[in-house]
Amino acid sequence: GAKGFAQQGKNYRDILSHYYRATSLITIGENPQVNVGGDLETYLVGVVEAEMNSNWPMEALKAQAVAARSYAYINRGRLDNSPRTQAWVGPSLQTDNARRAVAESRGQVLAFGGQVIPAYFHSTSGGYTENNENVWGGTPLVWLRAVPSPWETDSPHWEWRTAVYNRDQMQSILGRDNRTNVGQLQSIKIVGRGAGGRVTSVQIIGSQGTKTVSGPTFKSVFNSYSPANDPGLRSTLFAFI
Repeated sequence: GAKGFAQQGKNYRDILSHYYRATSLITIGENPQVNVGGDLETYLVGVVEAEMNSNWPMEALKAQAVAARSYAYINRGRLDNSPRTQAWVGPSLQTDNARRAVAESRGQVLAFGGQVIPAYFHSTSGGYTENNENVWGGTPLVWLRAVPSPWETDSPHWEWRTAVYNRDQMQSILGRDNRTNVGQLQSIKIVGRGAGGRVTSVQIIGSQGTKTVSGPTFKSVFNSYSPANDPGLRSTLFAFI
């Protein structure tokens, strides 16, 4: 999304204000140590390099640097070098473009109400991001509202599908978790979607009754018990066909 936005001539401030609503850019007057890669600014070069193609437009890279700095500032003692927090690569893999993006945005973070936010990000939204409460639950956050992101069609994750399953196979998968076990499976249908189209609730009907679970719960159960060679549900933006 940031890449496509930049290709439309938008700068990193435009990109950030689109995805993180009602936020402002502030500058922190410190460069704290983090638990990966040394100090914050040094660490960020490895994050920008790992999380975004360094040949992408500089404004996209700078937006990535600010989002990553905001997240890292909040979580500076709990980082690792994987997508679980933020991916990171060492100096031997870092490029001048990543260093420039960090340098030109040095110290800048996203804030809401004067407080730095953990600016969550992901590679592909499928065309629309989602309200935070439909992903993680909890209280709606003003700065994490669903927004359009139509510039992602060149992403390898824009479209995906699971393997094909018959009724008996789905029954076997869902029957292994009490939250989705309904006995003899009769039907499954999506009964709720969020602002960005992601599944918020799934109804499962069977011989032992009806259960309604959240989209994230259905995704978790399916991915836990479907065959290992199936990539599974990559997100809660899915449909049954």
